[in-house]
Amino acid sequence: MNVTFVVNLTVAIMAGIIVGLERQWQHKIAGMRTTALVSFGACLFVTLSVFMAGDDSSPTRIAAQVVSGIGFLAGGVIIRDGFSVSGINTAAIIWCSAAIGSIIGAGYRLEGIVAACMLMFVNIVLRSLSRKVDNFLLSDSTHYYVSVKCGHEDEIKVRTKILHTLNALGLDFNQITCSSVKEGRVDILIDLEVNAHESSTPIRIKSLVEKLLTERRILQVHNIGADLEERGLTDKHE
Repeated sequence: MNVTFVVNLTVAIMAGIIVGLERQWQHKIAGMRTTALVSFGACLFVTLSVFMAGDDSSPTRIAAQVVSGIGFLAGGVIIRDGFSVSGINTAAIIWCSAAIGSIIGAGYRLEGIVAACMLMFVNIVLRSLSRKVDNFLLSDSTHYYVSVKCGHEDEIKVRTKILHTLNALGLDFNQITCSSVKEGRVDILIDLEVNAHESSTPIRIKSLVEKLLTERRILQVHNIGADLEERGLTDKHE
């Protein structure tokens, strides 16, 4: 039994636990066990290449396969719900855990532990900083409202069209509400959350109205503006 082999694996597991501790604390999908296993597996692969002789099994070649292979595992924690995506940060941490395990497997144990501590530090510090930046941006945000009328039978298709158009224009919405009106029509109210000081905001909202007007299922588009009481009406047809 190679003592170095055991020491490297133990250090790799410890480094994975350090990285996963922050994820576990935040109740994320990948916790200490996942990151420890990723680091452990990467260490095993790189250590295997060190044990084997020949150019075809050099540590760099094995490490390259670890980098490409870990992408499948990291992709499994990325979840898309409509136009919102979550799990990207966790996937990046899994990727980094594999890199840390590879470093330790190559014999750089102290460097691997330092990298794990730095990764945990970056996650904790940047989370707080990113929240402050988000709060600052939200303080400059305002709400614009656009109302769309369509037939009751076309509601689902129109909502799908609205979502795709918002995504294409890079517009964020706070909520989309639907209410029935007379004569079998549905009024869809889009609550847009935009930066009040961004010069492109009026242009993008105008583009939204223009694109929605090209949809034959939409009967009317109301560009309400920033105040629900001030309704500017843009009719396509009655």
